[in-house]
Amino acid sequence: TKNPDVLRSSLLGSATFLTRAGGIDGWAPALYQLVLRRPATGPEATAAKAQVTTGGKTRTQVALALLGTPAADTVTVQSVYEAYLRRTPPANEASFWVGRLQGGAFETRMVVEIVAANEYYNQP
Repeated sequence: TKNPDVLRSSLLGSATFLTRAGGIDGWAPALYQLVLRRPATGPEATAAKAQVTTGGKTRTQVALALLGTPAADTVTVQSVYEAYLRRTPPANEASFWVGRLQGGAFETRMVVEIVAANEYYNQP
């Protein structure tokens, strides 16, 4: 299985995404909104922009780094739970899956395990 974050980072780092975000000044805020489901703070947006404009990083590298954070993995876990179980994960379940994702598991493994569980099949 390939890491879905690699594909996501390619899309988030693309020229198309940059254009749709309104250029480099809109890119970091759009990135944070999509990845973390919240606006970037001023310092976050400034730092992300600086990494690209003067820090020698590509937009794809910056996006991949953000996608690999525990905060982004928390959003991924919440999204999977909302999509498949139609509920928000309690803290202990979110923590379990974030730990697995941070340890190298891919979200596809999480989806497989969730849809194989009785809770998924017993939904109304």
